[in-house]
Amino acid sequence: MCLYGPPGVGKTSLGKSVAEALGRKFYRISLGGVRDEAEIRGHRRTYVGSMPGVIIQSLKKIKTNNPVFLLDEIDKLGRDHNRGDPGSAMLEVLDPSQNDKFSDHFLGTPFNLSNVFFMATANSLDTIHPALLDRMEVIDISGYSLQEKLQIAKRYLLPKQIKENGISEEVVRIEEAQVEQVIAEYTMESGVRNLDRAIGAICRSVAYEYAVAKDPKQFKQVLVDEARIKEALGNPRFDFKLNERITRPGIAIVRLSTHDFVGPGVHRSWWESAADRNSEIPRYREPDSYREAGRRDEGVSGNCSELDQEPRGAAGPLSGSDVSLSGTGRGPG
Repeated sequence: MCLYGPPGVGKTSLGKSVAEALGRKFYRISLGGVRDEAEIRGHRRTYVGSMPGVIIQSLKKIKTNNPVFLLDEIDKLGRDHNRGDPGSAMLEVLDPSQNDKFSDHFLGTPFNLSNVFFMATANSLDTIHPALLDRMEVIDISGYSLQEKLQIAKRYLLPKQIKENGISEEVVRIEEAQVEQVIAEYTMESGVRNLDRAIGAICRSVAYEYAVAKDPKQFKQVLVDEARIKEALGNPRFDFKLNERITRPGIAIVRLSTHDFVGPGVHRSWWESAADRNSEIPRYREPDSYREAGRRDEGVSGNCSELDQEPRGAAGPLSGSDVSLSGTGRGPG
């Protein structure tokens, strides 16, 4: 089973829940950056410092042969031409028809892995070998909606951060409206990791006030409002109401920065909107010094032949009115 989804959506937590529901022990194995095949199959006894592979070592640590193994970040397995391909070694581990006789180089005898429940997590399926992907059942774990994040924050994230920062619910209170504001203006992700950090920052700011209070027993409960959120997290990072402020239909506001060479060492830059040339939206005009420099230095730069000089001279100098972009496609270049 492979849990595929973006970071922070709870793939590892889901593996723990599966182990708890089955009544088995849970063990997480991180495969990110593993490049040596011997990490999976173990080293042969002829080498100095040889040891079993990570599968056998994990079974030895938890002291059972039917745990739930979470193969974390299986899509980030490396490959080394000198040390083999650990992804190919995982084929025998995950194939139900082969893992009852798993061969570890250190043990030198087949080992039965058929009782182990293997789960894997991945952020991308493109980097997983097709043969290895064929041996796994992929379950897509999508991101959370606003309401789902709100419920996760109320039931889990808020109590956890309040406890970790050494305060209680009698010290701080966060309403649903403020949690929604944090989600909408300070986090833009599929999971809830940044939301957890943001709530933790708010709780720490309240915990600091509680710690420096002269009489903690008379400390009044802090009701988190917009000012408190801005003090702890800064200015909003995302604006989802921008489209509501654009009152003119059919206009796309574009910030554009370009450079046009008008002479040796002279640049011309402008910011324009994608509106028509006759739009009432003011445009940025280049400084007079740039325009004068363009007229004065208009000519041929570099090693151009005489053939190239005549068409350029016939075109004439560019004026400030030529420097405009519009939705109709008129403008330089």
